[in-house]
Amino acid sequence: MVQDFFIEIVSRLYPGPGQVLFASKAMLWLSVLAVIPAVLALVKHAELGWARVIPIALSRVLFVVAVVLLLAGPKRVEKKESLDMVVAIDASMSISNSRLKAEKEAASKLVDEALSQGAGKANVILFSDTAAILPLPAGQKDIKALITGAKRPPGRGTDIAGALRRSYPMLGANAARVVVLFSDGNQTSGDIKQEALRAASLGIKLYAFNPKAPVGGIRLLSISAPKEVRASKEVRITAKVHSDRAVMSHVSLWKAKEKIAEKKVRLKKGKNEIDFKINAPGEPGLLDYKVVARAWPPDVQRMNDVLATRIQVEPRPKILILRPKNRPGSNMTGLLKSLDADIDEKPIDDFPPDMYGLVQYDLVVLDEPSAKDLDGPAVKRLGKYLQDMAGGLLFIGGKRSKDISAKQEAPIEHLLPLRLKRRKKREKLSLAMVLVIDRSGSMARDDKFVAALRAAHAAIDELKDEVRVALVLFADEPEVVLPLTLAKKRKEIDAALEGLEVGGGTSIYPALEKAYEILKGVDAKVKHILLLTDGESVSRFEQHTDLVEEMTSKKMTISTVALGPDAERRHLRRLAAAGGGRYYYAPTPDKVPKIFTRETRTVSETGAVERKSEIAAAKRSDILKGLAIENAPPFSGLLYGEIKPAAELILETKKHEPLLARWRYGLGQVVMFTSDCFGPWTSTWNNFSKAAELFRRMAGAGIRRNRISSLSINARPVRDHVEITVSGREGASGLPAPDALDLVVVDPLLKTEKLKMKRLGTATYSARYVPKRPGPYLYRIEHVVHGKVIESATARLVEAYPEEFASEHDAVDVLKKACQLTGGKLNPSPMEIFQDKVTNKKTISLGNSLIYFALGLLLFETAIRRV
Repeated sequence: MVQDFFIEIVSRLYPGPGQVLFASKAMLWLSVLAVIPAVLALVKHAELGWARVIPIALSRVLFVVAVVLLLAGPKRVEKKESLDMVVAIDASMSISNSRLKAEKEAASKLVDEALSQGAGKANVILFSDTAAILPLPAGQKDIKALITGAKRPPGRGTDIAGALRRSYPMLGANAARVVVLFSDGNQTSGDIKQEALRAASLGIKLYAFNPKAPVGGIRLLSISAPKEVRASKEVRITAKVHSDRAVMSHVSLWKAKEKIAEKKVRLKKGKNEIDFKINAPGEPGLLDYKVVARAWPPDVQRMNDVLATRIQVEPRPKILILRPKNRPGSNMTGLLKSLDADIDEKPIDDFPPDMYGLVQYDLVVLDEPSAKDLDGPAVKRLGKYLQDMAGGLLFIGGKRSKDISAKQEAPIEHLLPLRLKRRKKREKLSLAMVLVIDRSGSMARDDKFVAALRAAHAAIDELKDEVRVALVLFADEPEVVLPLTLAKKRKEIDAALEGLEVGGGTSIYPALEKAYEILKGVDAKVKHILLLTDGESVSRFEQHTDLVEEMTSKKMTISTVALGPDAERRHLRRLAAAGGGRYYYAPTPDKVPKIFTRETRTVSETGAVERKSEIAAAKRSDILKGLAIENAPPFSGLLYGEIKPAAELILETKKHEPLLARWRYGLGQVVMFTSDCFGPWTSTWNNFSKAAELFRRMAGAGIRRNRISSLSINARPVRDHVEITVSGREGASGLPAPDALDLVVVDPLLKTEKLKMKRLGTATYSARYVPKRPGPYLYRIEHVVHGKVIESATARLVEAYPEEFASEHDAVDVLKKACQLTGGKLNPSPMEIFQDKVTNKKTISLGNSLIYFALGLLLFETAIRRV
């Protein structure tokens, strides 16, 4: 009874929420002792009068009561229910705009209701594979406008686990901790189940809303197509389609807005490949294709049923035909017109002087070149063109090309699939040879004349017995020391070379005229003159050009040897060139025998097989398909050589002499035909209907398929942007790296944007681009010199729809399981969320005010007694 009385009194003295309690209710019984100090005060201070004694007695009663209450420990206990909530809204690309709008409205309604229910905190997160926290106002004003007006965060995927982790710091420690998730459950990164276990260990419940669960379907994974293709050439496009179930589907190919092909296929569960083969347009430019897949019954997610790609159609190939200078035209020009290519024909003397002039061609045709047509720098450029720029070379042989094998390490031979060789003629050699040797007085010095005679002996020893040889010595006048004699008559020749003397001046051309007289009436297939001198001739070339021309018209050839530093080397080099022979320089007499021996072998050997030969296929090849090559008539000649180890032999004679071969040289392709093109050797092929097609296929096999640039471009997706890098091979192709580069970007809507690339190094460039929509993007750079595109590079990157569009069957099940692991639920009612409030107790001590009250009573009593 006493306890209830004091609880009521204290509750009235300290109004507020909660309940008043005492720590020790038994102490309240001591309040009856308050009458004792009151009686004592009445007795002891009666003389003060009732007006003063009664207040004193009353103050002492109240003092005792205050002390008793203080000892009883009065306190107020307040109880409060608390809940902290984070609403996480999936704003990834797989969530349509209408669905996202509905989720935002549902989320704002939930937040508003939570705050009205007394929730301690309510926060909102929008997420994809990144998360954005929405700062909500302190009150409930404008919450809906803030949530519904929030923009999607950047990102290409969905990380539900990451969004859950971002919510943890927003949830208080003394409240029910709840995360409410709006999502389709299609996560592309993270593991929501694993994160749900962690949330449960932290006392956090997960609730999720997924009002429209996917039912599975099909989606396009990728499209495979070449980045570049030649005009009018076949294009193969392969679409990879994933299906969640076995289903009938129509897969169609579109060019721009026109459907050009369609296939009805039964898709199996998992990955499927569908191929389309079409022809590219005849004009260069950008070509846009898209693949559309439709299934029945239709799937929920239709956005991932379409995927596009883009192809750069390159212009027609360019072919450069280089023919001998003295020939009016090349037979190859007319043959290659049907290849749908642009053809330039030039004399071989007009070989492009630099790489800029060479790389614009996709095939170079050398039609019957000789060893002297291409010098070392030109062959080096041609090698760079083949090796680094993936160029093509077609080598057509012929009689003019025989001298390639005669020249030691001819530069052009390094590029060819055959090693051209000399060989002894197997048939009896019809050769007449005149040695014309200087016997002037200067030849007596340093045993020059002795060395020359020794060289003559060695040269004659190299000749076959049936060869005829003569020796003419000259000083001021010529002398026939040895008339034409069969080489087998060694004793007669030795006798003629004994006892010879030197003396007099030097005059070359009377001696050459004598050699001409010896050879002009001779019936021989090869008529050759070898001239040696050590001085300056008094008779000059300019005065005897008619003689040299007459000799060459009679199929005579002249080779020259300059002996010693006093010899007129320029004159002798000019004479050898005009005479169709070779020039040699012997700095000392001991070099002369080796030169004579080498020249004799060259004359007695040949770089060609000039006889009737029948053709045979060495292997099956795309070049020969359908040509019935076995029906080709015999031909009369080809260059003699042997196949190199890495080369492919396609045609040969029935005696196994190589006729047609090809090989790769670096990135390029070289095709070699060792006979001529409807020339003296293959004139019989004029009546072979498949011959023209054979030559066209040779050219087609060598044409560069795709132009290779010294610049390489790479486009790499990095989160929400694409990094484009360009690197060059400085000096590798003979083309210097450009000073600056512009990057042209073509988006899925064919809109073109030009970006300036940042130069990072000598031949390295970089740029950054943010794609604005899914679909095919083309990134192209061009190296322009004098207004012409010398080289280019293209990168293609398809911004596919994110993986979250997969609409997998288990996406909702995973979401449901994650909620259950935390004690939450999928698609709950609001009351099921709000029932998780935590009740918190708050205790307020009332003792301090009682102490102040007691002290005030003491001061009051003191004041009464002293008044």
